[in-house]
Amino acid sequence: PVPFHSNASYVCDSEDVQRYFTNDRSQSSYNVTCLETGGWQLPLVWPECVHTISCDDPPARPASGTWDWNGNHAYLTEAVYTCGPTGQFLINNDTLVDQTKSVCSWNKSFVPVTLPDCVARACLMIPNPPMKTGLQYKPDPDISFKLFTPHSIYSPPVLPVDLLLPAKEFCSVQGNSFKLIAKMTSDQPGRSGDIVFLTEDEDEALHISISLADNTIYRWSVINSTVQALTGAPADGTSLDLDEPFVMSVVCDEDGLAVQEHSRVPSFPHFLHQLPFEEIERVSVSGDMLVSYAGFGRSDTSPAPPTDFNLTFSCPPGQVFDADWFGVPEILMTCQSSGVFDEPEDWMKYKCVYPTTTECYDCTSK
Repeated sequence: PVPFHSNASYVCDSEDVQRYFTNDRSQSSYNVTCLETGGWQLPLVWPECVHTISCDDPPARPASGTWDWNGNHAYLTEAVYTCGPTGQFLINNDTLVDQTKSVCSWNKSFVPVTLPDCVARACLMIPNPPMKTGLQYKPDPDISFKLFTPHSIYSPPVLPVDLLLPAKEFCSVQGNSFKLIAKMTSDQPGRSGDIVFLTEDEDEALHISISLADNTIYRWSVINSTVQALTGAPADGTSLDLDEPFVMSVVCDEDGLAVQEHSRVPSFPHFLHQLPFEEIERVSVSGDMLVSYAGFGRSDTSPAPPTDFNLTFSCPPGQVFDADWFGVPEILMTCQSSGVFDEPEDWMKYKCVYPTTTECYDCTSK
């Protein structure tokens, strides 16, 4: 017999493989107590012994940021997050950090379940109303922001798009670069995002091809229809991922072109000029990308609009919103501290039309 108030201890059977209690991995034994009634104080549900656990999905990636997660749900798997090139996580309301992580814990959840808030300096991705809405960008006379120039463009509705080099001497001026802010929209074999530096004769001074399926960024030139200096191989590795915003920079100098795939990783070695850099005339951007910005400028400047920056889109003169004839036919969007614009969830609610009927809504007659 067992004396009152004594315990009977249970341990996990680990003869073939190490097992642990599901309720507490560090618990070495589970005790039940002998009661004075002659019975045992039994649990409503007995704990199970398992070798390991599997977690639910980790927290979602921040809208303006990135994550590095291998898709595994096993114990101690980590998902590492950033707020993107222009943001940081705010910890305890007083500390900013570049990255944070969530870890698959023994409670079968990634911890923390909720990520800290992102605090951004700018918004990388600029929303563009669908062409079907008919909305047009309304410039602010007090600022010099332009959606399109011959040398740069924000949120092109379709690709490819070609941009002219500002000057033939562009590469001879230190600090000049071409920048691309975009997201990859496909990781399937044979699909790529392409940036091509072209001459008047359609030779390719540099062809950059982003292949998520091959996990690499290829670089080559084409002269007289012949591929030259092919650089990059499958599985070389890239920090870019599907549907994650990135800022690619291509610095051009008198030696060659240096490609930096992301602002937080080192540049690739110089791709030496295969033809005189003065012959470069334009850049063509095409492929499976959602482009927020492409253009030429200085390396130390950012084309991303800062937080609190406003963008206004309006209907053409004489048109109204299909769902609200009497409202002002404009949409104002603001770059939020989270690093994203507060764009409408359903753009088609703001479709522009001509008021072509005499029917009156909410009219009153005297």
